[in-house]
Amino acid sequence: AGMADPGPVAAMFWQDEALCGMLYLSGILTLVDAKHITRHLQDVEFARDATRQLQVADRILLNKIDLVSKEQLEEAESAIRTVNPYSEIIHTNYSRTERLRELLFVGTTNSFDASVYSPEHTHGTSVTSVSIEISGACPSLTAIDFMCRDLLYHESDAFEVVRMKAVLWVGTEDPQPYQLQGICQIFDVTPMVGPQVPAKCNRLLILGRRLE
Repeated sequence: AGMADPGPVAAMFWQDEALCGMLYLSGILTLVDAKHITRHLQDVEFARDATRQLQVADRILLNKIDLVSKEQLEEAESAIRTVNPYSEIIHTNYSRTERLRELLFVGTTNSFDASVYSPEHTHGTSVTSVSIEISGACPSLTAIDFMCRDLLYHESDAFEVVRMKAVLWVGTEDPQPYQLQGICQIFDVTPMVGPQVPAKCNRLLILGRRLE
């Protein structure tokens, strides 16, 4: 998307009727310029969009590492971690990586392990995380819809959800796995194929501000 808020781009997969039937959001990759990211995060003109792109990323590709020293690379990684301490950082040159297939089929919730995130974890940033694991099954997709709306569409400024993803089992007789993807106030729930989580094990991760 370039230097822009990725939220509206991701929303196309959920709001465009022509796309909804053919595509779904598997995950979000953010490409970062190792040479300039530290400056962009400190620049008033670029900081908001740069921060938002890092916050919603499931994987971060730290590119142009051949143009920076070891110290500058460490500084860039530290700057990224102050915004998103959770997502994996992958080093690349010319945007090339041997892990292309893994990235194209990122399937961020298929093997989602909420235990790798410390509840209400803070890493020198206003963004924290809350991870929840519950056994059982949601009675219906309608129940999930109500839960998400109650969480995301609140009128109070008490907290802000930046990113949300989950594996949820739905159904009363024969529960089936669904993946939940959410960015800010937009969310989508789609059936999962080949989940690598135990049956009826629901895992939810929320990233945001003032989640306590």
